[in-house]
Amino acid sequence: MEIHNFDIRRDLDFYLEGDKVAFQESFPGVAITHDLERDMRSSIAGITGSEDIAGFTALQDGVPIGSIVVCLQWFYNLPQGYIDSIYVHAEHRKSGVAKELITVSEKWALQKGARSIRLDVSIANCGAIAAYESLGFVATRTQMERSIQF
Repeated sequence: MEIHNFDIRRDLDFYLEGDKVAFQESFPGVAITHDLERDMRSSIAGITGSEDIAGFTALQDGVPIGSIVVCLQWFYNLPQGYIDSIYVHAEHRKSGVAKELITVSEKWALQKGARSIRLDVSIANCGAIAAYESLGFVATRTQMERSIQF
């Protein structure tokens, strides 16, 4: 396995696959419309040329098997790394791909001046929570939401 910088020609469809999987897990039963897919593609394409966002792709025999998007966020004047998305193809999970992608992201964030890295994960995603905890992540915040109706 090798880790490479995001290449829009090689990686766009794979990153889009990961975004769709994450969306469907977060919003079961909600269709991904043409407009939403277009917005996802546009967001992914925004990785190219930005100094505060990076994408890294895990490749096996030249084929993408995992991806991560990391960016800088600011807490007052302190930069923090933030993992915007991470995706490992189902057949390659639990093989160290996520760990390698997170390690590369941490190095990138450190070079940008960050001293911590964080991510959001659904409370229902027990497998991901266990994986992140095994990599040293700890819960630091509770995010809450509720449905609104008119």
